[in-house]
Amino acid sequence: MKKFISTIILIGWVILVLYLSYQNGQDTANTSMAFTKDILHFFMRSEPDWETLLLWDGRFRLAAHFGLFFCYGIISMAVLSAWTDTALLITGLSLCSGVMLAVLSEAGKLFIAGRHCDFGEMGLNVIGIFAGVLLAVLCRQIFHKRKREAV
Repeated sequence: MKKFISTIILIGWVILVLYLSYQNGQDTANTSMAFTKDILHFFMRSEPDWETLLLWDGRFRLAAHFGLFFCYGIISMAVLSAWTDTALLITGLSLCSGVMLAVLSEAGKLFIAGRHCDFGEMGLNVIGIFAGVLLAVLCRQIFHKRKREAV
């Protein structure tokens, strides 16, 4: 049961990534601006002006690229760990599937009105995947080391 629930969570995460990636230009701008406005309003306790919104929107968009793919790396490692215990296979599949998702999410924008493929964002996506997988690998090693020491 754990395998299937974790797999459903991973599939849901992929759907979220692709949904956000494949919005048209106006929809993605509205989504990110609404998010930026809410975050700034929370911290500033007032309505942010237009210049502040524009300044932070670009930064939040870049952080979102990294964060979405960082989480994908962690989630994919957790899901694959439920299916097999071969560390090299888990890591390799997580990295390969993540890089394919990063490329697909950016390259697919070529066919969407008001969007474009940004190699910088694609690179940030890949860095996020590698960081997420690296963190998961380190946590996995610590867990296995402590498990062996407890025996």
